[in-house]
Amino acid sequence: MQLDIGSLVASGLLSLIITAVTMLIIMKKVIAPGLIGIFEEKYATADSAMKKGFSAMGLKSVQIKKEKVMAEKVGHIVLDEYPEILAVAEKISPDLVELIEKDPETALRLVDRYLPLLKKFFPDLLKGYGLDEEESKTVFQY
Repeated sequence: MQLDIGSLVASGLLSLIITAVTMLIIMKKVIAPGLIGIFEEKYATADSAMKKGFSAMGLKSVQIKKEKVMAEKVGHIVLDEYPEILAVAEKISPDLVELIEKDPETALRLVDRYLPLLKKFFPDLLKGYGLDEEESKTVFQY
């Protein structure tokens, strides 16, 4: 019995087609559902993590807004209770008074940074306001 090339090619092609159909069936019945299950599990985990993250960011945003409103109120209260602050600022510049009145909470944050420098250049700046060196404290030490 002699095999010719045509029957050998036909046999190989038939074997290849059978293998491809078998792999397609296996892919649809076994592999695809497993991959879809893994994807859905990972997606659910990622979705849960994203929801928690957005929730935490929302809470943080609300907290930041509350802190900003409170800082603004505290700044205005401090300026109302201690007019000496504006009197000292007036000695330096009228523009400084205007800036402090516009944004008192930022001014209070900057006191610690600039007050030592101002004391060096203007040693008598705080005299007469009850803010002498011995009894002075920064705003954040109260």
